[in-house]
Amino acid sequence: KSTKSQQHKGIIRLKTRFKIGLTGIPLDNSPLDIYGIFRFLNPMIFPNMWHFKENYLIMEKKVLGNPFNPYRAYTAVLGYKNLEDLKEKISPYIFRKTREEILKDLPPLVEKNYFVEMTPNQRAYYEELKYDILKGINPLEKMTYLREVCLSPKILNGNENGDIGNKIVELLNILSNIDIAKDKVIIFSHSVKYIEIVVLAELLSKGYRVVSITGNDATKVRAEKIEAFKNGEYDILLSSDVLNYGVNLQVANIVINLDSTWTRSKHEQRVGRAYRDKQTKSVTSINLILKNSVEERILEILENKTDLINEVLDLDLSSPAAVNDIELLKQLL
Repeated sequence: KSTKSQQHKGIIRLKTRFKIGLTGIPLDNSPLDIYGIFRFLNPMIFPNMWHFKENYLIMEKKVLGNPFNPYRAYTAVLGYKNLEDLKEKISPYIFRKTREEILKDLPPLVEKNYFVEMTPNQRAYYEELKYDILKGINPLEKMTYLREVCLSPKILNGNENGDIGNKIVELLNILSNIDIAKDKVIIFSHSVKYIEIVVLAELLSKGYRVVSITGNDATKVRAEKIEAFKNGEYDILLSSDVLNYGVNLQVANIVINLDSTWTRSKHEQRVGRAYRDKQTKSVTSINLILKNSVEERILEILENKTDLINEVLDLDLSSPAAVNDIELLKQLL
C-alpha cells in the first residue's frame, strides 16, 4: 500500500493486461492506502498523489518542538473529506467479503480490555520521556522508549534493577484464572527485551510450561517450537510479532496482547493465529492497556481507523475522521 516501499515500486513495473489486488485490510492507516493499491490496479482513477491528497485529506503544516527552532517540519493530516466521492470511484473495483460472511461456522470472538495502573517508578520515567517528546528532543527515539516504559522500566538500557511494572502482575493474575490444561494461550509483545528479560523469566519461575519465539530464533528452531506447542509439550506460547503472519495455531483459544499495535491489521493478525478456519472453541482476545498513557490513545486511534474503513468501504459517513500517525507524537500525549 505504501508508494514509498521497494515492493510497491517493483510491482507497478509489472506489465500485464489483467490485475487483481488481494488484501485482508485495504485501508489500514489512511485513504492513502487506497491510492497505493489503485496506483497498481488502475492508475487512471487517481492520476497522482497530489490531487488525491487535495481531494480527500484535510492537511495543515506543523512543526515538532520549539516553533523558533523546530526539530521537524511536516504536514499533518487532521482528517478526511469527500469520502462519499472516494467510495463512488472505487466501488466498481471492490468485492468485499468479511471473515464472518465466509466462515459461518466460526465460533464467537470475545475482545476484552484490561486497564493497568502504572507503578510510581514507571510514572516518573514516563513523564520524563513525555516531556522530552513534547519539547522535540529526539521525539521518534523517545517514543520507542516510551512504549518500552509502558511495559516495564526494567527493560530500559542501564536500568536492569528497575521494577518489572504491573502488566506482568496482571498477566499472572489472568493466567491463574485460566484452566491451562484445557485452554492454550498465545501471548504477544512487540518488545523482544520485555519477552526475554521479564515475561519469560516470571512465567518459568511460576512453573508454567512456556516456550518463547522471537526473531532471534532460526527458522528451523522456530518451526520446532511451534510443533512442540501444537503437540502439547507447552501450554503457553510467548511471541514477538514474528508470528504475526502465516502460522496456524488453532490449538490455542486465548490470545493476550501485552501491548497495543499501531494498526488494526497487525492486531487482527495476532488474534488470527488462533481465530481462523478449523477453530472449534470460542476465542478470547485480551488486551493489557496502561492507564493514562499513550496506549489508551493508541486504542482510541485503532477504533477510529476501524470507523474509517467502514466509512470508505461501507459508506457509513456518520463517524468522525481519524488523525494520522505522524500527528501522534503530539496528540498521543
